[in-house]
Amino acid sequence: MIVHPDFVPFTSSLVSLPEAFRTGAGECLKSGRNVLRRFAWTAGGRTLTVVVKEFGVPHLLNRIVYGTLRESKAQRSYEYALRLLRLGIGTPQPVAWATARHCGLLGLSYYASVASTLPYTFAHLILPEALPERVADTTIPVAEQSPYLKAVGRLAARLHDAGILHADFSRGNILLGMDDAGEVRTELVDLNRLRFRPVSLAEGEANLMERLPMTPWQREVVLTEYRAQRR
Repeated sequence: MIVHPDFVPFTSSLVSLPEAFRTGAGECLKSGRNVLRRFAWTAGGRTLTVVVKEFGVPHLLNRIVYGTLRESKAQRSYEYALRLLRLGIGTPQPVAWATARHCGLLGLSYYASVASTLPYTFAHLILPEALPERVADTTIPVAEQSPYLKAVGRLAARLHDAGILHADFSRGNILLGMDDAGEVRTELVDLNRLRFRPVSLAEGEANLMERLPMTPWQREVVLTEYRAQRR
């Protein structure tokens, strides 16, 4: 386990994560092979709201690889988050990572970060024209979308200029919100699939378009801003 120096007082809560997930403590945000839960931890008179991802036990070959030759997804998520923050790219503040190994084989692993305060994801920009099953009344109105779309283009440009490719640049992994000054803020999550290498303009555009359902108008707004920002 590695705990960020700012959050050492919460170590006991981190140690109890396997039990917390086993008993269903906290609020379940996502279930499946990987599970996402939100917790409110208290230590030394301080309360911290965190989101923790429990990575499921992989198949045998990956248990060996991640147990002996490669960092776990939880460790990569933590280290990549610190790297993004050093570059000024938004992501929830990392709290800790923890990995269980048994006889050298990877077991469950956990990545904890401070819960984001941003209220939207890219999914709130998707219109029924781009995704027929989309419910219109859960979408940010078209008249208000342009600043958010441009912010997504800027986010992708900053990533790619820094030599970072998010292999799952998708609707749920881009968080959005507007600050008191009217500026759109963005944060990236699900970071274990970052790739670090030069990203050409053509490859960057393909990465930006691959997993984000958009109407032609939305696509034009995002790509125009992306192209303008690429160095």
